Amino acid sequence: MVRSMKHALALSGILALAGCGHMPVSTMLSLRNFDFSTFDPAVLRVAVRSPDWLETQPGGAKLKVGLWTEGREKEKQTEIFVLAENNTPQEAASLARFRKDRTRILAFRVADTDVPRIRALQAQARDAQRPAVAKRHLELSIDVDSCHRRDIPAGPIYSTTYLKPDAATSYLVFLEDVDLRKAAGEAGKSLDEVMPSCGKINERAG
Repeated sequence: MVRSMKHALALSGILALAGCGHMPVSTMLSLRNFDFSTFDPAVLRVAVRSPDWLETQPGGAKLKVGLWTEGREKEKQTEIFVLAENNTPQEAASLARFRKDRTRILAFRVADTDVPRIRALQAQARDAQRPAVAKRHLELSIDVDSCHRRDIPAGPIYSTTYLKPDAATSYLVFLEDVDLRKAAGEAGKSLDEVMPSCGKINERAG
């Protein structure tokens, strides 16, 4: 079993910044027994609440997984998996209690093509723990590259991420009220770098 987790979040192309948001204690307790080597990636769900003027770039939602053995941090293995939109009526109902005015919530699942990749990584993790001679660590981050559809207003730009680790668990608040403006500044980036105009994205795609 992977015995410790480090939670991080990256939004709009910003590097993972664990200190930019707040993870509720209830979420920490719910995830304390989460075992990466055995969870079902086909039922994992992620959701993001952001201002309604932000839009997810095509293919811009990703789940990043880092695995390493204590004392061998330089051998850390990082894999990135694509998240596909999963905005079904059932997901909308599950997320209804988190809705706020002038925001929208998008739900995601692991893309079908990446489910086998995660299962192969899980098998590798199980093999690495036999014999269990050192503590294994897990880092999860959720990256969502966004663009803006209108001028960015002044003030904080809050975004909250939710995680549903299995079919039996309700959505949990993963990181709450991450200020994207503050996070961009701490990463040494401008807002235009981390959340460009959607028009510019469409021009590049055209």
